[in-house]
Amino acid sequence: MQRISLRMWLGSALVVTGLIFLCSSSSLFEFILRKALVLSPSSLLFEIWRAPPFNIDVKVVVFNLTNPHQFLEEDFKPQFEELGPYILYERDEKVNIVWNDNYTVTYEILRTYYYDEEKSNGSMEDYITALNTASLSASYGSRHWSLFSTFPLSMAIRILGKSVLMRKSFRELFIEGYFDPLLTMAYVVPGMKGKGQLKDKIGLLYERNASTYFDGVINLGTGVDDISKLGTVFNWNYQNRTPTFEGKCGEVYGATAELFAPSSSRGTTLSFFVPEVCRSVTMEYLDDRYIQGIFGHRYFLGEKTVDNGSLYPENWCNCGGECLPRGVINASSCLRDLPMFFSFPHFLFGDPYYRERVKGIAPPDLDEHLLHMTVEPTTGIPLEAFFRLQMNLLLRDNPKISLFRDVPTIMFPYFWIEKKLALPPNMITLLKWILSIPTIIICFAIALILLGLIILTLAVLPWFRSNKYKDENRMLQNRKAAKEIFCNKQLQPEEAELLNLVTNGKFTNEERSK
Repeated sequence: MQRISLRMWLGSALVVTGLIFLCSSSSLFEFILRKALVLSPSSLLFEIWRAPPFNIDVKVVVFNLTNPHQFLEEDFKPQFEELGPYILYERDEKVNIVWNDNYTVTYEILRTYYYDEEKSNGSMEDYITALNTASLSASYGSRHWSLFSTFPLSMAIRILGKSVLMRKSFRELFIEGYFDPLLTMAYVVPGMKGKGQLKDKIGLLYERNASTYFDGVINLGTGVDDISKLGTVFNWNYQNRTPTFEGKCGEVYGATAELFAPSSSRGTTLSFFVPEVCRSVTMEYLDDRYIQGIFGHRYFLGEKTVDNGSLYPENWCNCGGECLPRGVINASSCLRDLPMFFSFPHFLFGDPYYRERVKGIAPPDLDEHLLHMTVEPTTGIPLEAFFRLQMNLLLRDNPKISLFRDVPTIMFPYFWIEKKLALPPNMITLLKWILSIPTIIICFAIALILLGLIILTLAVLPWFRSNKYKDENRMLQNRKAAKEIFCNKQLQPEEAELLNLVTNGKFTNEERSK
């Protein structure tokens, strides 16, 4: 009897536990997810976030000016050809990590670039003709100086033999950098240094390679107190605004484009902060797609990102002090007063004005030039991303600098870059396991319920068989007793009827006892 009670207790406990797991599977998964995704020194996500165990593929396409000899001609229209793509790969590491008491983490990003000669369509010795960034930056940065202040600079540029155009190899322009006398002057002449940090040489990737300066100091939400704050950028360089833009455009908000808070909503927007442009941008929902067997929402940056207020009035602050036709973002204040304007490759979503002023640039192609990202909605982890931006240099007249007096006003495309991020197979497998947790919980709950029911059945069956045996034995005894009465005396009609009932088992236990 004790064994039967133990089995019934165990079976009931398993059934109840299974029902609890089955009814709370969603809540249990959310609890596990929050423990796994939050940023802390002991979390599952931390090491992957601190030093991603994969490379970021970088593709650089350079616009080479092919008609520099026509520069001084009237109605000059630059002719370009695309060189490359030159392939690099990037490794990122979070350094100087500080955990704060307000559930945020402060850190810097150390980016390291490596050139891949085998995959590149070209050589690092390819020569490129482009605008001279040193003299262009000096002219643009001094545009608001007085005539008295700019005269020495103008003379220095002439004496140093600077020109509007330059011809350098890809190695010099991007990888190893090059020396320029104007760079030395920037350390000495007041106002020439601009707002950024100077290095010993000029070079786009040279200045960023193994440097933490360009990404700045980022303050990020860990999600420990509130999972919706995971990945949110609260401060950049210890400020919640950037000095580059006014209004909403200058606010620091959104994520870091490598980590978003979990959200299963379709059709929402995703925002992230871009240190290279010193501002936040917002992606719009595009469609659903599967990446390596995992479902995700795809988002993209559209025309609203590069609008100057002509289509969306709230974007009036996009100009950054230099309002041009829609299609570009002014990043000059973000880059030491170099007149650098970001756009999408081939001026995608831009005003036709930019393509009409140059030759040799094909119309934009959405498949080739769209910036988009696919995010797994349950975890907020990006499955695949294509970050595509074009850097352009604004050539404009500056009557105070003789070299730039009466030059045409043209937006020169310089190069466009694509960063491709895709999770490696081992991380895809890990993510699939995480996403299968609800199914595992449900299967486990059903298994507990079935096991409990089996144990209960095995406990009740012997008891049921025992009671049935007792009833059958009691019926046999009653029949035997009735037979003896029939044999020992002559039965009256009432007794015969009673005997018949007992024989057929139609008496209750109480009547039998009587």
